[in-house]
Formats: sequence, structure tokens, C-alpha cells
Amino acid sequence: MRTAPPATHGKGLLVAAWSLALLPLLFVAVQVPRFGSLQYNDYYGILQELADGDGLSTDPFRWLAVRSNEHTVTLPALVYAANIAVTHGDNRGLSAYSLLVLAATLLLLSRLLPDAIRGGAAFAAALPLLALLVFTPAAAHSIVMGFSGTIWFTANLAAVAAIAGLTRLERDAPVTALWPVLVAGLVAALSNSTSLALWPALVVGALARRLPRRHLAVLGAATAVAFAAFLARFHALPWHPKPNTGHPLSLASYVAAYLGSLLTSRAGAAVVLGALALAASVALVAMARRELASRAPWLMLQLYGLGAGLGTAVGRSGWGDAQALASRYASLAALFWIGLLGSLLVTALSTSPPARRRAGVLACAGLAAVAGVGAFVRGLPVLASLVERARGHRVASLALVHGITDPEAFRSFHPFVGDLGDVTGEWAYTYLQRRRHVPFQRRWWTELGAPPPPGTVLAAEPFAGGSAPGAVRPLGGGRARVSGRIEPASGRLGHVLLLDPSGIVRGEGVAVPRGDGAWQGYVAGVPPGAALSVFVRIVGGEAYHRLPDALVLP
Repeated sequence: MRTAPPATHGKGLLVAAWSLALLPLLFVAVQVPRFGSLQYNDYYGILQELADGDGLSTDPFRWLAVRSNEHTVTLPALVYAANIAVTHGDNRGLSAYSLLVLAATLLLLSRLLPDAIRGGAAFAAALPLLALLVFTPAAAHSIVMGFSGTIWFTANLAAVAAIAGLTRLERDAPVTALWPVLVAGLVAALSNSTSLALWPALVVGALARRLPRRHLAVLGAATAVAFAAFLARFHALPWHPKPNTGHPLSLASYVAAYLGSLLTSRAGAAVVLGALALAASVALVAMARRELASRAPWLMLQLYGLGAGLGTAVGRSGWGDAQALASRYASLAALFWIGLLGSLLVTALSTSPPARRRAGVLACAGLAAVAGVGAFVRGLPVLASLVERARGHRVASLALVHGITDPEAFRSFHPFVGDLGDVTGEWAYTYLQRRRHVPFQRRWWTELGAPPPPGTVLAAEPFAGGSAPGAVRPLGGGRARVSGRIEPASGRLGHVLLLDPSGIVRGEGVAVPRGDGAWQGYVAGVPPGAALSVFVRIVGGEAYHRLPDALVLP
């Protein structure tokens, strides 16, 4: 006689499923320390809108009105404020938050899986495949640049929560039971304007589930309010192009590239993949038009991703299809593909006989594996590129704390702030300094134009290891960017001091985090032709040792 499996069998599979599913998250999470401490891009403009003296405004209307480009970002800005309180504004705090939001998104999506999949070995196979799409490095822009993930991922999580809430709603539930859906939609609206795509998706989902007309009326009214509120404050940004209307299919091509970008970095291939995915979606709806209720959550996910792509096309298609491949859009494209794969799975589960059903489910699993692995592999170079860029944060931080303008170094965290004397740069520099915001959170740099700090030991014997002569790049005003290298075998470089003949510190440098002994830094208040002695300290050592070659300013 066959005996029932022990009760721990199901729990064991559940633990195995989540352990495998969290591996992609772990792959990214262990790299968070390498994402750089400086905040990126639009973060500074958002902060500037809310700044009030040395702090942040307490006016709720300013918080409700704060925007990033066309997007209302009230809730992400609140997360920024909390991160300032906890980490002094370290970017990696927001990256960690973004990963937690993705984990919550995976949890909600897992609860949308069909009942036939949500148990046993099927769930253990489905959840890791779903995780590959949720944690794809193709969205690395929003993971490495935590301010971005705080915006995009928070809105996506709220959208998925609204879709899950509508999916669970009983057909005979009172209209007041819609409040969790509406609250989730409001959270999405206060996080990112991609939420506009959520409301039509919810209306279609309600139609697919054949909810009562009063429910449709409430969702329709909410949709109208959301669009009216957005359009009341919308204005075209002068630095954004007008939509490309020269070709009737330009918007369609952009949207297809937007959706296909999850799997390829080539615009032409992305257009083809996106078009095929859209065609498959239309075919699935046509095949099951009388049985859409079971497909409603997946259809809503697709419409949310598709609507976000269409909205982006209206404002960005003038830059061409290649712009649709931007990493920050990948999380929305991923939700579209998750919706498509979910619809395919539901279709496969509804077929008969059982042998055909099993073949269909295995085919869906194969497609999901191809999509998940493909998206993950496609994103690895994106992640590596952004991590490489973040290596410049230590040098950029050194420039900031010394008030030195170095556009090349600043591009490691902001492509537009090139001068501490321009409007944004001057404000950001002084505000961050007053708030003790990263990189001013503690006194870690050496004052220039003064003797070495008390306790500094300058050894009489020169540096014993090998070194390469330093290079100098003048920045004007007696300031320069300097660099050099010691042999890695000599030890791990800790700090560099540059002293003039009278023993006054004129510059300092930090190790470039790439393991080859390179260092970069800055000097100030040095006349042309001056020679500076270079002293280096090895990690674990107490004394600074002088390099054999002096650094001469041109």
C-alpha cells in the first residue's frame, strides 16, 4: 500500500524553491558595496526642490508637488529623506531598499501563479524562473543607482499589489472592497507616472473578470482622475524631443523595442522580439476571449508594461528606437514578459488531454527559462559597466570635499553637473556640506595648505617598493588632478600625501579600487613648476614613505 509523503515534504520543496529564487537576488546584493556612495543624476534635482535652509521642507504641498522630469515622486522622496537620516544619504542604502522592493514584488507575483502550479515540484521550478526576470541585471540602472530603483520599483510594486488585489476580489464583493486596489494605485501614482498605465489595465482586468458595473464605474472614475491630475501639471520638457511622427509606425517601433530590450542590446532585434511578443499576446487574447477571467492578472501585467512603453514613446521616441533600450525601462518590460508567460501557462493548463497539457506546461517552462536566462545574461554587461563607473566615486568624493571642479570625475555620478560654480553644482555642493550628506558625513580628508595632521608619521626611509612616476592634469587656478602607481606587490595602497619643500600638504590621493596599485588625487595652491614630494601609506602601516620621484606641475 502506498503511504502519504511526510508533511515536511511540501515545506522542504517550498524552502528549496525560495532558496533557488533568491540566488539571483544574492548575486546582485553581494555587489551593493561596489555601487558607490555618491548619489546619481536626478536625485540632486529632487533634493533641491525640497530643500529648506539646511534641512528639508515641512510643507506637505511641496512634497506632493515634487517631480523628477514628468514624474511625481513624493513617496520616493520620503524614502530619500529616511535614507539621509539613516546613512547620511549613501547611494547604497537606496540600492538595498530597491532590492527589498524587488523581493516583495516577487512575493506578490508568486501569489498570482495558478493554483495548479502553487505547490510541490511545479512551484519549485516556476519560482526561480520568475525570479530571473524580476532580479534581471538588465534593470541594473535602477539597482546600482538606488534613487532610480526607489522610483521605478516602488511604482511597480504598488502596481502589482493593485493587480493582485483586483484578482482576489470576489465578484459579489461590495464596491467598498475596492479600497486596497485604489490605495495601491495611489501609492503608484505618488511614486512614478508609469502608474498611469495601471488604471486602464485595472479597467480591462475588471471587464475580463466580469465584475459588477459599480466596480467598473469606480475604476473608470479613478482612471479619469489619475489622467486629469497628470495632464493638469504636465508640460513638455524643453530638452526632450518631440515624438517622431514622420513615419506612422514610429511609435509602434519604439514600443516594440522597449518591450524587446529585455532580451537584447540591439535595437533592430529588440523591435522584432517586441513585435513577436505583442503578436503572441493578441493571439492569446483572441483564442481565449470567452475565458479571460483566469488570465486577468497576466493580462493586466502586460497592459501595464505596454502602457508604460507607449507613454515613454510619446515623450522619447524622437531619440530613436535605440533609446528604448535604456536599462531603467527593463523592469517594466520584464513585467510585460511575465504577463505573457503567465498567459501562456494558463492556456497550457486549460488544454486536454493530460499528455498535451503536460507538454504545454513543459514548453512554457522552456520559454520561461530561455527568457529568464536570456534577460539575465543580457544584463550582465550593463551591471558590469555601471559598477566600473562607480569606481570613480572615491576620486569624485575627494574633488567635492576639496571644492575642486573636475568634470571628468563628476561624470562618475552625474552627467550634467560639470562645475561647482553653476547653479545646480553650487547648490548641491553647499547643501550637501551643510547637511553632512555623503561625502561630507565625516572628516575623512586632509586639509590642504596646512601641515600634516597631528599624529602623521613621515618615515625617514624611502618607499621600498616599486612605483611609477605621477601624471598631472591642470584644472586651472593652481589646481590639478594627479595620479601615479605603486607596484601591487608592495602592499595595498591606503593613502597618499603630497607635500611642498616646506612640509605643507598641497594635495592628497586615494587608491583607485581596481587592485593594480593606482592612485589618483588633487593638489591645490601650487604654482607652475613646483615640485611636490609624494608620500604613500600602505594599508596596515602607520608611516608614510616618500616615493623616489617628485611630482612636478607643468
